[in-house]
Amino acid sequence: GWNRELDKDRIETMRKQHNVDEFFDKYTFYHIGYNLRPTEITGFLGLELVKHIDSITKTRNENYKKFDKVIKSNPDFQKIDASHMDFVSNFSYPLILKDEETLSKYKKLFSNTVEIRPIVGGYIVDQPFFVDYTKKRSVYYNCQNAKEINKFGFYFPNHHELTEEEINHLCDLLKGQDT
Repeated sequence: GWNRELDKDRIETMRKQHNVDEFFDKYTFYHIGYNLRPTEITGFLGLELVKHIDSITKTRNENYKKFDKVIKSNPDFQKIDASHMDFVSNFSYPLILKDEETLSKYKKLFSNTVEIRPIVGGYIVDQPFFVDYTKKRSVYYNCQNAKEINKFGFYFPNHHELTEEEINHLCDLLKGQDT
């Protein structure tokens, strides 16, 4: 469904045709497709990782708490209420900024040193394949919260092998500091 394996000219044509920002391009679904990646090798690797799941999830939870503490003290971010959860072990941390200017600032800060990605589950209604689908059926969906998340959000990694230096760097970025 996406254009990752196409030549650069075709990718650019699709982006322009559907008015897709470069940041979203690798995560835009132009056509309905299938995600058929699992193989015997990934199954084997997954089973090996299960042996370390307690350590991995514990480390991600500790990282999450550090990131969350910084985010809660920064008015640039919309706060995500996870107070009903005792344990959060996310593979990435979603950020939702208060406006486009602030989003642009943090995307620039992060993208210098940290791979960031759009919140791809954000607003599927704007995905080109879905627009085509709904046009054919004369149906329209308005998912305002998902639209806001998509418009003002991105992920950064919460990998269980982040070093203390990398965690500190991420925390500095979350404070709005270019280190």
